[in-house]
Amino acid sequence: MPIGAFGILYCNETGSLTVPFVVYSKADPERIETQVWSKAWVLPFAIKPLGNPRRELAREHARQTLPSLKDKSFEKLFLVQGQFAFQSTEVTDEDWAVLIQELAF
Repeated sequence: MPIGAFGILYCNETGSLTVPFVVYSKADPERIETQVWSKAWVLPFAIKPLGNPRRELAREHARQTLPSLKDKSFEKLFLVQGQFAFQSTEVTDEDWAVLIQELAF
């Protein structure tokens, strides 16, 4: 992900979108994160979280509140699959406004 890109974390356990973030470093494939999750995880770029994992937006609530999901399934916008850590997704400014309102600090 390029510096300045926005992203959002998805929690498989709860099936929810959770922490929006901004990328602020180039990728470092040698970096392993051990202080955030229960297991070591490769996070090759630094992020500035705009929220915390205590706030979540469940799939069904996202479908009801995000303008781009009014007439499509959650999976059509957010490509969440167990074998992929980060997936590129085009999220509109209107959707980002809702995500920030729902999930940011």
